[in-house]
Amino acid sequence: MQIHELVDLLRLDEVEYNAGLTPHPVMACCVLLRRLAFSCRWCDLQQVFGRSAGWLSTVFTCVVQHLNETFGHLLAWHPHLRSYRRLHGFANAVEKRCYARVWGFLDSHFEEMARPIYRQQDVYSGHAKGHGLKY
Repeated sequence: MQIHELVDLLRLDEVEYNAGLTPHPVMACCVLLRRLAFSCRWCDLQQVFGRSAGWLSTVFTCVVQHLNETFGHLLAWHPHLRSYRRLHGFANAVEKRCYARVWGFLDSHFEEMARPIYRQQDVYSGHAKGHGLKY
């Protein structure tokens, strides 16, 4: 029942879709949540939703555009964070914690590698069923 509440709160019944698509708001919400929860290719989600990659991509894009138009003002930076001094303070805190200059953050990318000879358990991923590092 929580998904129905989320559909109402996000006003997903008001989304205007391209190409004459008319997905049910609950289906659109599920596509959005699944895509945001775990980054993967659209062809991987075809099996989950039983729809084409193009259909999924269009629904996702239209929902995100709707959310941006409807709630974008709530996502804007707070005025106190818009100063160079404040942003520099954040950068210094990250640098202090990481002991290096950070120029970006990556997420949900598993880079496979050959099985190492030593300390295999340090780079083995049971989820990806292989050796590698996740960025």
